[in-house]
Amino acid sequence: MTEIEAGRQRLAEHGLNMFAVLDVADLGAEIVATLPTGEWQRLVLIGNAGAQFWTALEQAGMSESDPVDTFSLQLVQHFIDSCLGESSTAVVYPSMGTFVPLQQLGVLAGWHHPSPLGIGIHDKYGLWWAYRVAFVTTVALPVEVAVQNAQSPCVTCVEKPC
Repeated sequence: MTEIEAGRQRLAEHGLNMFAVLDVADLGAEIVATLPTGEWQRLVLIGNAGAQFWTALEQAGMSESDPVDTFSLQLVQHFIDSCLGESSTAVVYPSMGTFVPLQQLGVLAGWHHPSPLGIGIHDKYGLWWAYRVAFVTTVALPVEVAVQNAQSPCVTCVEKPC
């Protein structure tokens, strides 16, 4: 198992089980303009889906004013330190004072389809998932996106509860 695979497994064990790597060169000028200046190769998008994240957060006993962001950032910083070494990275979400178009990135990552509510809906988790951290890096990690069903789950939803 490579260091990156081990790092991803650790993230998943703590509920950060959504992981995508996007090539910055393929993001388009509008998205790139929201990133800090640098020679970035990849944008890494990390999220959670399901209950594991909440269990891990509770077990961590976080007492900060924003335990979700603090816990997520601590886990991702450990991943960066142990897997990416001395490379340059910059966290772009969550971050004070910057806007990163998460829903556009989520579509590029294959994480969701548009929903009638205006937020992304996941094939398996519906609306019960979230973006937690996004960072850019100078490391040319292998590009990795999810493969979704071609059709939104909203199309076949009979009850339309939302």
